[in-house]
Amino acid sequence: MSEKTHAITILVLAYKAQETIVAAIDGALAQTVPCEIIISDDASPDNTFALAKSHCANYSGDHRVVVRRNEVNQGVTSHLNGLLGMANGAIIMFPKPSRLLMKTPKLL
Repeated sequence: MSEKTHAITILVLAYKAQETIVAAIDGALAQTVPCEIIISDDASPDNTFALAKSHCANYSGDHRVVVRRNEVNQGVTSHLNGLLGMANGAIIMFPKPSRLLMKTPKLL
């Protein structure tokens, strides 16, 4: 994972998303502009976090990828507010999950 500064941060929030998290991550990673990508599970009771962590474990491209998990479910607003404090990009994107699941997701 690259440690350089990225102008854009993509926030991928997840809760009970084990069926779609891998495709959502692939959509974020498909961006052609190097980004900081923060994938955050909101204490899902399913395998969302384990799948996200496993899927990103060997990533070595131009994006900076962070996979994290809340200890306790915070709900969408608190979850997003917490991530905004972690984001380093001058531009922060919070795409609808359906945008990330598109065959060729172009967010930028």
